Amino acid sequence: MSTTAHITQKCPMCQEEFKAIIQTSSSQFGLYLDFKPNGAIITPEPIPKCPKCGFVSYEGSFGDEEIEVLSDIFKVYNIFEKEPNMPDYYYFAREMELVYNSRAYTIADLYIKAVWQSQLYAQYNCCAYKAIKYIDLIDETHSVYSAFKLIKLDFLRRSGKFVKAKELISALQNDACFNKDHADILTLQRKLITRKLTNEYIMPPFG
Repeated sequence: MSTTAHITQKCPMCQEEFKAIIQTSSSQFGLYLDFKPNGAIITPEPIPKCPKCGFVSYEGSFGDEEIEVLSDIFKVYNIFEKEPNMPDYYYFAREMELVYNSRAYTIADLYIKAVWQSQLYAQYNCCAYKAIKYIDLIDETHSVYSAFKLIKLDFLRRSGKFVKAKELISALQNDACFNKDHADILTLQRKLITRKLTNEYIMPPFG
């Protein structure tokens, strides 16, 4: 069971005070092939979004200098107006890109969550493309390397990019840095790709 609560937060961009929903408890039963939690859980967790200016962030995500930089950027190119109707986590990722573009893992993780929020095909493809861009920048020594490569694989399959998905499977099978405990996932993905299936599927047990 998932439960929520309201918190009061001040927007760091326009100083508007507003109530935001947070998730206080949940029950997870497993994972999908893109590592999205499955169960009585809001996935991804709700993130505060200012109802006045549209700025998306957790409290303390940006310092004063970063807010000043973003404010100057938005005067020229306001992402909430120029890139409308996107998931909340997409905007959070875009904000992070504009001031912390070297943080590949953080930005990839936010775009992954934006994919999970996507309700439309165009949203899914856009967020998946951006997530993959940053996944490809993650060093092979990073602890999330194997998991994020599997997420990339699922995004490719679900976007209908079956040839690229097959190529990635072959690359991972020959990748010394890829965790071979995930071989069963590659096997399942190959079967789904062969059948050109693009739906969500539950992940098999590791190992």
